[in-house]
Amino acid sequence: MSDVPGLRRVDNVEGITPGPCLPDGRRTVLLVSDDNFSSVQTTRFLAFAATGI
Repeated sequence: MSDVPGLRRVDNVEGITPGPCLPDGRRTVLLVSDDNFSSVQTTRFLAFAATGI
């Protein structure tokens, strides 16, 4: 994920699942990371478009 433009560092991805299809036929992939109750980490939900899955 370090190659994704504009995406700040993600500390720990703890969940990943296929998401809904987009209108152009690509599938989404959803990821979640949590903050571990830490003031220096953040909870994030990320969605990416993918082909070939």
